[in-house]
Amino acid sequence: MSSTDEGKETVAKATEPQGNPAEPVPRLQEPNRSLSGSRIHFESRRSKLDPFQVAFSTFFLLLAMIFMVLWILNEDPPLLAEDPQTMGPPRDVIDAEIRRLLLVEKSQVSAGDIWFIMMLACGTLALCGGALARRREYTFERRVETHRKWPSSTASGLKLTDELLAQAIPARESAAKPNLVDLTPHYNVVLTQHWYGLPGNDLAELPRGIQTFVDVEFDVRGVVQLGSLFLADEQFPEAVKRIVVRRRCQRIHFLHAAVCGRGKRGTLVGSYLMHYASGDTEEFTLKLGEQILDWWERPHDGTVEKIEVAWKGTNEVARSIRLFKSTWENPQPDVPVNSIDFLSAMNDAAPFLVAISAEDHTAQPSCDHGK
Repeated sequence: MSSTDEGKETVAKATEPQGNPAEPVPRLQEPNRSLSGSRIHFESRRSKLDPFQVAFSTFFLLLAMIFMVLWILNEDPPLLAEDPQTMGPPRDVIDAEIRRLLLVEKSQVSAGDIWFIMMLACGTLALCGGALARRREYTFERRVETHRKWPSSTASGLKLTDELLAQAIPARESAAKPNLVDLTPHYNVVLTQHWYGLPGNDLAELPRGIQTFVDVEFDVRGVVQLGSLFLADEQFPEAVKRIVVRRRCQRIHFLHAAVCGRGKRGTLVGSYLMHYASGDTEEFTLKLGEQILDWWERPHDGTVEKIEVAWKGTNEVARSIRLFKSTWENPQPDVPVNSIDFLSAMNDAAPFLVAISAEDHTAQPSCDHGK
């Protein structure tokens, strides 16, 4: 037996379900690889400054300049006298002016004193705002740079081929109903594979096969991951099209989540585009906090009232991970849905799909699934 055949046999054994399909399967063993040296993603994010802090700093800097002009215009002539050696106001005169203001030697504060104090205050605020804006940029760059140092499952050579995926992803069960959409041709990530980030950051704990989450059956065997700005180096597609359905259905349930789904609530992440047999289309948009969220659960996430959590688990990196169920109500239940396109909005958040379940239209029989 050749070394290639031995490697394939090892992968197949490592990903075969053992006993109860709900039990975790051993993680896909990946070869040692050198870290990617690409800095494309890091460089594309260097200009990320906090716009509020920049505007804050600029505003107070302009105010400081205005107050400085007013202070100079309202000062006594001796302060404006230039030192012939330094070509500017003598340093001892400026020091004396500051001491006079601090010690309140004059019984009455002049207009020039007020402009001087305002100039110092606005200059200080402008410096603080600039420092905060720069600090936010530094923190963001360090986070992205650290991410680029993690082992990359695709950029460094583990881009799974069709042959490896066929071995690593369990076969569809014969008992699977036709309404459980078959995603086999579209899987690009194995549940036991860390497809980004640190080793162990995977869905190995997720039960496989035909599983019921929040009263809906799903065929759970792999992941369809789309790309985003955050996963720019991972070479995931912007869209996965022509997911075959060919059924009349009342509604369609999606089991999914997002990578880096930490943006502002309401931010568009992606969408599902339903294609009817009549040629019409309907779009089901995915927005943060409404249909989808990050798969990592953190204490500061708050409540997720609008989203239905379908499954919770853990992995070696995250304390808690989760998947969500979103439901699309079909406005044309009498017309068969031929296929679905899974689309990414290509911002920071990267949506991924685990399973689709089409709920049959009770008034009409389903179309022939084999057509």
